[in-house]
Amino acid sequence: MSDNQDINQPTLLAEEIEISKGHPPSRLRTIGAHFVRNKTDYILGSIWFSVICFTVVYLIPFLRSECENMYYRTLLAHSATSLLRLHKTFHQAQINFEFMEQLLLDDNTHNLLYSLIFYCFPPFPWIWLPIFLSALLHVSNYGIEVVEWFSPSAFGLLKKGFELIELQSINILRIIAITEIFILIIIPFSLLSFSFSGLALSVVTVVIYLKFLVFRYMSKKNPFTRIVFGELLEQIEIHSNKSSCPACLRNLFWTLIVPLTSRMDPSCKKEDLIWPEKPLLGKKRFISGI
Repeated sequence: MSDNQDINQPTLLAEEIEISKGHPPSRLRTIGAHFVRNKTDYILGSIWFSVICFTVVYLIPFLRSECENMYYRTLLAHSATSLLRLHKTFHQAQINFEFMEQLLLDDNTHNLLYSLIFYCFPPFPWIWLPIFLSALLHVSNYGIEVVEWFSPSAFGLLKKGFELIELQSINILRIIAITEIFILIIIPFSLLSFSFSGLALSVVTVVIYLKFLVFRYMSKKNPFTRIVFGELLEQIEIHSNKSSCPACLRNLFWTLIVPLTSRMDPSCKKEDLIWPEKPLLGKKRFISGI
């Protein structure tokens, strides 16, 4: 018997006893049992909500100088959600190639790598945006589940807000993917200094972050990085074939960008660049899996 079943058994037995006596379980007892059964989800939802709060406080202009540590709390909270979801997916660690391969291909491992890359450096511009938008989607996802379980009519305004976020979820996921791609361009300018150590740090960080993008590109659950890469390559190809495009940029595209992208995932075909079906939010929907 699993740990969750051991924890839930007393509550479930109490409900069965009440029902056997002809008395339906109280509303408070039912709510308590629901929270116990889904405690990991609600802990994750609370941490995601803290990510939103930390980011908002960090972005307030007159508080930024005093609350710069909110930037690092955001990264830590993001790391905590990734670790908790990894623990939820992989209940028991194993030392074998198959387990390590599954672990490296999991989206939560990629999220954890993203946070760890930037935690040791001064605040980077726009690093917070993918984390904030992901937190917004996950909080809305858990919020819809809570509203549907309690009473949809009692939280009408809140539900409309969640539905508005769900309506824009495709655009939000595209913004996340685009931001993560263009951060690769920001890193050298943010870390580069006129010293050997600064140059080495920039190169190492770019290499590690490029590996993160490769993992994102190869993700089986989230196709948006592949979608955005495909669209960017298509637009770059259109502009590079124009007569007004400088020859140096055209050569850069065909000699560097195209080979680099083709090596990311040779097995990825054009038909893989598909949009996920709606709805994206809700229990066991698209957002729940990434």
